[in-house]
Amino acid sequence: MIVLLLQWSFLFLISGSLGGFVLHHAAKELGDGPRFFLAHWLGLFLWGNLLLWCTPFTPLSPLMILLPAGVSLALISHPPLRHRLPPKIDIWLSLPLLAAMLAYGLKIPTTSDAISYQYDIHAWLSNVGTVPGLALIHTRFGFLSSWFTLPALFNHGPLEGRMTASVGAFAAFFTCLQVLWALRRALQGTLPAPHLIATAALALAMFPTIALNLAAGPSHDVPIVILSVLCFWTLLLRNREEMEMLPILFASLALATKLSSLPLLAVCGLCGLLQARQPFRYACRAAMLVTLLMLPWVLNQVLLTGWPFYPLGISLNLPWSLSQEVREIEIQFVRDYAPWGHGETLGLPARMFKWLREDYTRLISTGYLLMGLVGMLALHLRGNRAGLKATPLFLGIAGVSFWLWTTAHPRFGWGVIAILPTAWLWTRNWSRPLFPRLPPGARDGLAGLAVFLFLALPPHLWTTGTQRLVWEAIHRGDIPAPGSRVWSPPTIPAIQYTDSPPWVVPHQPTIIQYNELPLSQRPMYFPLDLRYELQFRNPERGLRGGVVIMATLPEYF
Repeated sequence: MIVLLLQWSFLFLISGSLGGFVLHHAAKELGDGPRFFLAHWLGLFLWGNLLLWCTPFTPLSPLMILLPAGVSLALISHPPLRHRLPPKIDIWLSLPLLAAMLAYGLKIPTTSDAISYQYDIHAWLSNVGTVPGLALIHTRFGFLSSWFTLPALFNHGPLEGRMTASVGAFAAFFTCLQVLWALRRALQGTLPAPHLIATAALALAMFPTIALNLAAGPSHDVPIVILSVLCFWTLLLRNREEMEMLPILFASLALATKLSSLPLLAVCGLCGLLQARQPFRYACRAAMLVTLLMLPWVLNQVLLTGWPFYPLGISLNLPWSLSQEVREIEIQFVRDYAPWGHGETLGLPARMFKWLREDYTRLISTGYLLMGLVGMLALHLRGNRAGLKATPLFLGIAGVSFWLWTTAHPRFGWGVIAILPTAWLWTRNWSRPLFPRLPPGARDGLAGLAVFLFLALPPHLWTTGTQRLVWEAIHRGDIPAPGSRVWSPPTIPAIQYTDSPPWVVPHQPTIIQYNELPLSQRPMYFPLDLRYELQFRNPERGLRGGVVIMATLPEYF
């Protein structure tokens, strides 16, 4: 817990100063509260994006924290760039929230993606950096994200394997802090509608992510959830020319995090182009910004897979490029989550019903969609068409359409789905305080209670299926129980999922000498599915020089 608190302090300092510096030039008219939260979100994602420039040349080490930390101290000491905690967040409310979310950050990451490839990506980035042809060893290593660079900075020495969930938990804590701030001001009637709507969307989007413990892990679906809402928020605020680049900025950062955020960039760019006073000038500035933020990600993708936009686009046919067959297998694997992608003989209504029954998080997503339709109907009945047109609800509609078309797995769409239910907030009058007869202290307590009930407590009460399997294995003694968490979070368990009881078994890192390729140098918790005969690209440099294909193994295709 002590290490986690120190890491969050670094994240808080660096993200706030970096994002505050950008917002000082991009949105001078924002109030203190919105500026504070937007600055930290922006700085967190910008820092991860900047680290992507380093990974092709050097491993990520803790020493890389010192320079941005020093720059951050210099920035926050500059009077024009100072921004402090919003004065309406009291210590007596925020400290218990911090304690609750620190406990949340000490959970064991047990999602299959975390154990199968995301933790290993942290290890590669922290020990070697970006390796040309790494996706040939494990195809999932081709899904690099700027989100993975932040935990990799701390993945060293006694902390190796323990900081996997730290950044996701920090995002969960900061979400709760923003919701607490917004609830307090909404109860007082002093929160402008754009900030209320955006925070409501963030709460709806992050609730299943936090409650189902997805944020207690390295998943890069968590930042996409947040960035979807941030694009929505900045589109709501885009009433001044000086703020016109903020939506495209957040959309570009989202695309450098995961390609599933492509609709965010398309909608933000289109809205900006249609509303810009000088469309050509806006298009040039937006193109330069997108190129600058996407270039390090594209460079890493080329090195890892030989595809600039893997698994989309075309291959560059490099010696380490993944084959077209592998790319199609990966795309189909994702699309099989959709109710119309299973190739079953059932009719579409039966498949949809089966899809809903398999995972109750899909019921949450469906409920959000229905709430969005009700909200838009309420707007229409109240004649508030102007308000409906003024809000960028098209972002939610386009995002949900893309989500349904590609995967329809709930965790890929919570961010854009949560935008739709907030439409009904336009029908409310927030100029007067709620519960005006309650004293201010009671309203503050009500806001704090709401945050704990809806965002802080569920993660400690709900248990996912994978967590249940892991804890059963711990109780049986099959895998070791986590030790004391006072100093640092627990290490990720070395487990393997099986198709028969006991379902979870301990897994020893596989020692493979495959064409003189010592894969035992990296922690591999899942059996490797090697599809190629490989060799070192530069034998003198070993793994740092990358790997190339000698021949394709036909039995895999």
